[in-house]
Amino acid sequence: MKDFFLRVKKSITIPIIGASAFFAVNLFAAGKLYLLGAVLLGYFTAALFIFMQASRIKMCEKSKNAVKLKTFWGVLLRLAFIFVAFAVAVKISVEIFALMISGFLTFYVVFYVAAIFENLRK
Repeated sequence: MKDFFLRVKKSITIPIIGASAFFAVNLFAAGKLYLLGAVLLGYFTAALFIFMQASRIKMCEKSKNAVKLKTFWGVLLRLAFIFVAFAVAVKISVEIFALMISGFLTFYVVFYVAAIFENLRK
């Protein structure tokens, strides 16, 4: 699993830098470059979400007996994490929420597309 994450990390570096540059240029053009941190926070939230997903899957591999219950609680914990993170962003401002969601979805999609191609390549 660690080897897989390292290969995917190499595959997503260029697209994430490109997406970040795209966000930065658009925010700079709108005079709101200071909101780039919300996009980066969205990236971080997505990375943490994916890491939590992977660790839950790895834990379920080790103990086969209570997989259903652990999977259920894992889903609830991940959804609670996402809800809290985005609820805080909404409380700050709608712009930050929208940029954080954009960053989250960008990282999530780029990661899983790279993971699919990496899996097909293997």
